[in-house]
Amino acid sequence: MNHKNVMRLIGCCLETENPVLVFEYVEYGTLADRIYHPRQPNFEPVTCSLRLKIAMEIAYGIAYLHVAFSRPIVFRNVKPSNILFQEQSVAKLFDFSYSESIPEGETRIRGRVMGTFGYLPPEYIATGDCNEKCDVYSFGMLLLELLTGQRAVDRETEDGWFLSDRVRKYIKKSRFTEIVDPEIVGERLCSAKEQKLKAFTRLAFNCLSVSADDRPTMVDVAKQLRLMHRSEM
Repeated sequence: MNHKNVMRLIGCCLETENPVLVFEYVEYGTLADRIYHPRQPNFEPVTCSLRLKIAMEIAYGIAYLHVAFSRPIVFRNVKPSNILFQEQSVAKLFDFSYSESIPEGETRIRGRVMGTFGYLPPEYIATGDCNEKCDVYSFGMLLLELLTGQRAVDRETEDGWFLSDRVRKYIKKSRFTEIVDPEIVGERLCSAKEQKLKAFTRLAFNCLSVSADDRPTMVDVAKQLRLMHRSEM
């Protein structure tokens, strides 16, 4: 694979009992390091503009897997810990241990459920069948994590385990800005920026649609995020 937002495989070491894959060097940690924990002095702030850029770049990377090959590749494990930074602001998709190509002549992968709890779409859990729209669902959860700085599943919060449910509750109570990551709110959340964040949230919930048919493609998601990012610049 040769895409700037997908970790590049350099080679394989066969001198150990189990072969070891060698990837390009990563210096700046994962997205999980950047949004779940207090900001480290060696990391730049994860501003609203940077979050849009990260979302756009990862959308590009996933869309590349879906459309650049004769058989679409389903990543199956989109989450912040699988997004790395070779440079401070260049996001790269990593860990293809659950990834698989859709078989020739088929529209989905059939088998046991693989992935991370909280990021799996309902139809995949119910049937074990998955296709590109499963990645779209997981990506929708990732967008909510970028928005809030909170984990997809948190068993200790009183507002509910699942981040999507918590965000919906705050929106319903007209308290949207209270669920947005304080690092974003701290940038003085003006009306225009609040409207952009609400558009970002609507895109996230479109990706999280219960019906796979109602979810956009990753190509469409990437296009929408590119427009949002350009308007932020």
